[in-house]
Amino acid sequence: HEKLNLDRDVLLDITKLSEGDMRKSITLMQSASFMKPASERITMQDVYTVTVRIPDTVIYDQILSVCQRKGFNDVNDCAHNVIAEGYPVSLVLAKLLDAVMVSDECFSNLAKAEIALKIAKADKNLVDGASE
Repeated sequence: HEKLNLDRDVLLDITKLSEGDMRKSITLMQSASFMKPASERITMQDVYTVTVRIPDTVIYDQILSVCQRKGFNDVNDCAHNVIAEGYPVSLVLAKLLDAVMVSDECFSNLAKAEIALKIAKADKNLVDGASE
């Protein structure tokens, strides 16, 4: 009998991540629980860490907000911070592309196409051996 300390919203997110698979859900909860002392609450950040998932806040609150409002140095700093946090760039690029494609209020179709091409080039460079 394991006593896990986590909130309902974390449980709901685990259900989404595991796509309803009970075994995956249990494995995610167990893996996240190993990162903390027994009495400490498990957070979504803990779950993202063990699943190597990129939190929405990284994409929307960090990357997209900086790209839409700031200059090159701020964008460059943001990119370095995201990499320093340990998120795989290939996963960041994929999630960033998804976010851009559904942002009709922020990007025109032409802008989406241009961004998609740049993300595709960056992804190809990574596949071809470029460093993050």
